[in-house]
Amino acid sequence: MPIAIATTITGMISNTTPQNHQNSIVNIAQNSKVRPDKYLTLAVQKYRQRNYPGAVIEIDRAIKLKPDYAIAYDFRGLIKYKNLGDFPGALADFDRALAINPSIVSSYYNRGLLKYLKLNDQSGGIADMEEAVKLFEQKGDRESAQDALDLVNQWKK
Repeated sequence: MPIAIATTITGMISNTTPQNHQNSIVNIAQNSKVRPDKYLTLAVQKYRQRNYPGAVIEIDRAIKLKPDYAIAYDFRGLIKYKNLGDFPGALADFDRALAINPSIVSSYYNRGLLKYLKLNDQSGGIADMEEAVKLFEQKGDRESAQDALDLVNQWKK
């Protein structure tokens, strides 16, 4: 089953190669004026290395510096859901991301999957996925909108 990742995170993940992981981590860690986005970059790199607890630690650091960092909550929720099995923690993170920025389509999509597939909240999962369909359509992402709509239709059967 596909998962949605915020566009910012997707770009960071796809633009990082294994060769520059370690150098980037060292360079960012040594920067004394680390900004929240630098910690998020470290989190993406650790995620690509399958160091999920390490990625969460870096996201925690980013959130500590910027408590309203919606994308960070979204990414942490994704990791907790898909990689760590922390479903209540993932739900709290998706909820927080959407409270900060209600247009993060990946939070609706992944929260919908989480609710429907893991938390036995079918109506909540369907409602979130329907919202994801609307947001994907607004963004002009027809393929993702169709994928989400297919899930909604399947779940309503």
